[in-house]
Amino acid sequence: MTTIIEKCPTCGCDAIDRSEFWECVVENSSEISTQLNLIREAITKYHFALDRREHGAIAQDRAFGEICEVLNMHWEPNPPSRKTHQITQ
Repeated sequence: MTTIIEKCPTCGCDAIDRSEFWECVVENSSEISTQLNLIREAITKYHFALDRREHGAIAQDRAFGEICEVLNMHWEPNPPSRKTHQITQ
């Protein structure tokens, strides 16, 4: 059986159509899947914190910190790379 690889309608990557479920063929797909699951876990913990009537801003900051850790995107004050992309009004 030959598997036909097409373009994913969502992201444009190579994909396999499995009965209306698109499975992307990406080199680091397991890493992306792990990151997505960790982000979902952080958001779920945020929702639980709200259900427990914890302070919303503190819970949000905690979830945002966890998401930044997962994506390895930490805030740096005024990095040179961002100075070229400043928003003008």
